[in-house]
Amino acid sequence: MEYVQTPNVLLEAMVILGAEANGFGQARLEERLRSKGVDDLTVFRQRYAPFAALREDILRQANIGSRERLEALFWDLPGFQYNTTGAFSPAFLLLFAPAFSYNGDLDVFLSAAMDRTPAQVARDILLALDMWEGEPDDDTESTFTGIVLSMTVPAESRLALLELHRSYREKIPEVGAMLRPVMAAIEGHRAEMDALAAAFGSDLERTGMENYLREITSLTQREGEDYRIYPMILGPDTNLFLDCPQADGSVVIYCGVLRQLLLRLVSETQGNVSQLCEAFHLLADRTRLEILLYLRDHPAYGQELADHFGLARNTIHHHMNKFYNAGLVTCTVEGARVYYALDKEHLRSLVEKQTMLFL
Repeated sequence: MEYVQTPNVLLEAMVILGAEANGFGQARLEERLRSKGVDDLTVFRQRYAPFAALREDILRQANIGSRERLEALFWDLPGFQYNTTGAFSPAFLLLFAPAFSYNGDLDVFLSAAMDRTPAQVARDILLALDMWEGEPDDDTESTFTGIVLSMTVPAESRLALLELHRSYREKIPEVGAMLRPVMAAIEGHRAEMDALAAAFGSDLERTGMENYLREITSLTQREGEDYRIYPMILGPDTNLFLDCPQADGSVVIYCGVLRQLLLRLVSETQGNVSQLCEAFHLLADRTRLEILLYLRDHPAYGQELADHFGLARNTIHHHMNKFYNAGLVTCTVEGARVYYALDKEHLRSLVEKQTMLFL
């Protein structure tokens, strides 16, 4: 396991534009923390201050111009799950997968992105949506339209995805034109970025990289897997992960450098009663209970669960997010698939807490 301190300037630019387009800033984060019971935001505000100042300076210097143009490219399509990075915007869906291999030359990157075949673009969009079920080397587009049309999202989003796939060679230069000044502004703040990345590296060293990943991600780490952790600075509250190993076989995770702090603030606020209430609420739904009982003995990936229970893939994904947030499932990456399993250790802990409260 390795920490690579150098930020990915392309992904950082995509994150800051996605957050700006969708209104994901400090006020929105504070709102989310309050909704989870965190009333004292003093520590959060102190730690977040340099990130807020950095984002403000970068956006001011980049002068991104037309709000309409920004939202056309970086506004999330309706109907997808909550995120803080614009991860379901046209720009992200087109460039998220190739962005993990960005080598520092934007012109070369954009040219390669435009040279992809329609089949490769279809695969990359599905990877960005966490809906790719093929093998890593597959590049077929034969199932793309069917998957998109079967999604349980508004019709306008389904049509937008089909149009995005059709017109990607026209869209990519537009996205590149918006990214370029932001990336230049980020490069102008390299000293601040490096300092924040170094501080994050110190946090990793104190915690231990394996322990850190267990705390802030849903991944079940596999022995022998080559994990590479990169800092995510301008989206410090989020993790970015691609369910497809890189060309060298490594698994790359971009970790929000304040993610651990945010999780701990919520964890310290939510006591045993809150955890039990959340678990009981989830298990009161018969379908969710049946899914968990199935996962007890049959670790499974999303499409497998969708087929077994006769549910849409998006519905399964929604349930899995709920289970993970409550600590009821773990995730293991195998190739391009994410396998879910019942987190028996955490469930035992909840049972022990229940016993302490009632007996």
